Amino acid sequence: MLYLLIAGIHVAESIWSGNYSRAWDSWTELVLFGLNSERSSELSNTGAGASRAATFAQPVHVRVDEEKRVVMVFGDVPSRMDPVRNNASYG
Repeated sequence: MLYLLIAGIHVAESIWSGNYSRAWDSWTELVLFGLNSERSSELSNTGAGASRAATFAQPVHVRVDEEKRVVMVFGDVPSRMDPVRNNASYG
């Protein structure tokens, strides 16, 4: 029941604000996005899988690096990385 409430609020907010994305709408796109991002010390020892729930609780941010690529950043975000902007094109 709580899930339905949260999902409903999210859908209503997305419709009201007009902020939604079709980016990364498949598992393939999400996996490739992760592969193109830098390795993180936050995810050390997870090469064969993750068995602790704490691994999935790591904060993840999407930022633009110095090469103007969109990447995933785990943990603290370096100050040299810019936030992603709506309706911008990145390489």
